[in-house]
Amino acid sequence: MEEKKLAVVALGGNAILRGNQKGTVEEQNQNIRETLENLIYLVRDGYNLVITHGNGPQVGMIQNAMDNLIVMEQNYKQIPLPTSVAMSQGYIGYHLQQALSYALSKRNRNVPVVTLTTQMIVEKADPAFQNPTKRHTPTPSPARKMANTLSDSRQSTSAVPMFM
Repeated sequence: MEEKKLAVVALGGNAILRGNQKGTVEEQNQNIRETLENLIYLVRDGYNLVITHGNGPQVGMIQNAMDNLIVMEQNYKQIPLPTSVAMSQGYIGYHLQQALSYALSKRNRNVPVVTLTTQMIVEKADPAFQNPTKRHTPTPSPARKMANTLSDSRQSTSAVPMFM
């Protein structure tokens, strides 16, 4: 039996949410479907496919939504950034899995599709922390500023990444 080849495809968060799109679920799903339609040939050609993705814009959307909730509901506090990252992994993975399963079924391919969420351990002394070059939100929203103030007054804890 011939061993299958492996293709690893990395999608940036901006591939899922493009340019000046608003970021609706419909826009992101359409982008994912279009992308996967362009990758399905790899499965047809006998590859096992691993898709990894970025999530910066989606994390920012989740943080902004939670900030708005904090402003409207006093019982809520800011969620830690790693929680927003996990939430985005889950929903992006779900949409990727659904779209890939659908694209395969349209071609009568019975191939299992699985979603995994992961954690990354980073080196605490990584110099990238001294000069970050990417934001997860375009600009701090008014809700973020107010949420920071409200969360501070509600004695929330700040996000702590997992360090080695």
